[in-house]
Amino acid sequence: MAQDLGLRVEPSSAGQAAAAFLRHVRSWAGLEILLSRDVLSILYRLGERSGMTWFRRKVREMGRGLAGENTAALTRLQGTLDAMASGPTDHDQHTVDHSSLVQLLGRDAANAWLSWAEPQGILVRGVDTTCEHCGAKGWRAMGELSPPMVCRGCGRPMHRPFGPAQLTFRYRGAETLLRVLEHDALVHLYALRYFARLFEARFDRPSMIYGVYPGVDFYERDRGDRLGEADAVVVLLDGSLVVGECKRHGAGLTEGEVGKLDALAERLDSPWTFLATSDMAAECPAIWAESQRELPNAPRFCLSAEQLFEPRVFWAAGANPLGWTQLEPEAHVERESLYRRQLPEAVRWLAGTHTLDEQLIAEAETRAARRSDN
Repeated sequence: MAQDLGLRVEPSSAGQAAAAFLRHVRSWAGLEILLSRDVLSILYRLGERSGMTWFRRKVREMGRGLAGENTAALTRLQGTLDAMASGPTDHDQHTVDHSSLVQLLGRDAANAWLSWAEPQGILVRGVDTTCEHCGAKGWRAMGELSPPMVCRGCGRPMHRPFGPAQLTFRYRGAETLLRVLEHDALVHLYALRYFARLFEARFDRPSMIYGVYPGVDFYERDRGDRLGEADAVVVLLDGSLVVGECKRHGAGLTEGEVGKLDALAERLDSPWTFLATSDMAAECPAIWAESQRELPNAPRFCLSAEQLFEPRVFWAAGANPLGWTQLEPEAHVERESLYRRQLPEAVRWLAGTHTLDEQLIAEAETRAARRSDN
């Protein structure tokens, strides 16, 4: 498609991180195990440097006091804070334990979520340690617990790295998760999952989508000029390219970024474009509702948490699944409650599906080897 338009394309850094993460969860159904704003908050916390949440909160408080009623200034401040690199080092990475997940999700849902997230390479299990010589505290993954354990502070062997109480397992974000969070690319996947589900094949109607990718850089093929980056690209069956801009927070969207998206879409001759955020519509500034565009111009759809966290995506009579929608807070609470109730069964179903996939792949490889031998 790019060649036909005289362009060159390559995955962006955010796109590569998001694609690697999607390979770990293995399918859109796997991504739907994370279809919860509560769970998303946990993931973002695991990807933040310790103390960053406190720092951002204090800066916002000071900004509100200095800016007064200047909404535009507060919006720019929010966007700047969201754009700050906050990837943790090994010494200041957040952890989460089973008990805190139980408090948030309930015991059955927490057990199901952990049983899925660890094998998928999203979380790493380990324990906190304390050196009896220098008092240095640390965290060690399960594979590092065999003796002798050496203190990273003083370099001496730790003979009693754990306290007398029972060990408590704590979970850190795996590298795949940290990379996708560093690029704020989870929203890219949520948005693409929504379109993939909305336009998937049903009954005798084929899918309208040929494929998607979460993060693409576009260049002029001859001159090499960089046109820009699309946070999400949808390839339609007719060969058209649809591009979108994705934001973790609605306050991060600016008119300049909308203009860049329009310029890229015009060069690609996109039939429509979209904006997406994981914030609720009520949390988004007016630019989101005002950025919607309808025919006869190329439509622009604006999606919020109302769409991205919807578990069942389909066209319903009299409803517009691509319209700017604002749900009541009670509806979001009920959606989270439904997620917690359905999560254990969803994880069991997904485990059975993936086991079947692995069996089919193994059988196919065995048949191929036999044919090669013959």
